[in-house]
Amino acid sequence: CHGKRLKPEALSVTFAGVDIGAFMQMPLDQLAALLEPIAQGDFRAHAAGAATDKEATRRDRAERAASGRAVHAVSPDVRRTSARSEEKRLAAQR
Repeated sequence: CHGKRLKPEALSVTFAGVDIGAFMQMPLDQLAALLEPIAQGDFRAHAAGAATDKEATRRDRAERAASGRAVHAVSPDVRRTSARSEEKRLAAQR
């Protein structure tokens, strides 16, 4: 956790390369500059790229099993869609 007092799972989720621990320590002017393009509807600046393939999902499931975390097929894998997917944009607006 590198002193951030967060689980590795929480730190693995990033936005524009910044994890939630870094977000919490970021000055407001820096945070505003980072989020401004998204607030304006420009998702290109922070696009994560293509969706994860099935082989990567299988590999990650095996790693989760080895570390004692959830491995069943219905455990959420939010990487299956790109960061700019319609579902994720709608969920972020809630």
